[in-house]
Amino acid sequence: MLQDKLWVGCGTSGQLIIFNQETLDVIDTLRVSCRGISKLVAVDNRIWAGSKNGRLHVFNSETFRKEKDLEAHEDAIRSMCTADSQYIISGSGSRDGKVAIWKANFVSS
Repeated sequence: MLQDKLWVGCGTSGQLIIFNQETLDVIDTLRVSCRGISKLVAVDNRIWAGSKNGRLHVFNSETFRKEKDLEAHEDAIRSMCTADSQYIISGSGSRDGKVAIWKANFVSS
């Protein structure tokens, strides 16, 4: 949860649904072009969404605007975490087997 909002990624489509934490009413539905959202990580005022096509989609959690699309991996992002709120670490499946480290604040608003 971030700022009284609950962000949910759909594993079978490129939808992110934002709910009001108290009422569970849908605030907004965001769409990205992908096979599904596999992981979500929140850092500061950004939501990082890892997708099944290996891309990272970065959203502003206050305005819901997409700030960046990043080519991350050749396979689905299966693991994602933050390190000291300074870095986003993503890992993919067996197709590339890579781990990527991103500066969490490199995206300018």
